Amino acid sequence: KGYTPNPPELDGAADLSELLYLDMQNVVHNLKCRYDKNEIYTGISSILIALNPYQLLPLYGQAHMEKYSSKARHEKAEPHVYNAAEDAYRQLVKTKSNQSMIVCGESGAGKSESAKHVMRHLAYTTSKGTNQVGEHKRDGSRRLS
Repeated sequence: KGYTPNPPELDGAADLSELLYLDMQNVVHNLKCRYDKNEIYTGISSILIALNPYQLLPLYGQAHMEKYSSKARHEKAEPHVYNAAEDAYRQLVKTKSNQSMIVCGESGAGKSESAKHVMRHLAYTTSKGTNQVGEHKRDGSRRLS
């Protein structure tokens, strides 16, 4: 069976659902295009694909956490581990039901680092002042709305 590439303007799409041809060769090509630009996160629906860059990239920290925790509820953001954590937190608040995140991959893929970033973002977003999904009580605890 022949390989039909996506048009070049779709190379490096942040959301794989934007691709016309969503097969293994096109997905790998798209991931490589993003990886070559140090864009290690790619999404499709609620799934986040993270590629280990094997180097430190300026993608983390308080400024980045603020960017994702302050986005409007329906605003589409670039795929990022903080965005995935924020979406899970917002679903927790909205549905008042438990949420799960599965972090999987081969040895050395960066699962532990990704999980740490998720936990850092959740700690950040639940400890900051009033935001769109909850407010702090006088004792500093969080009341979810």
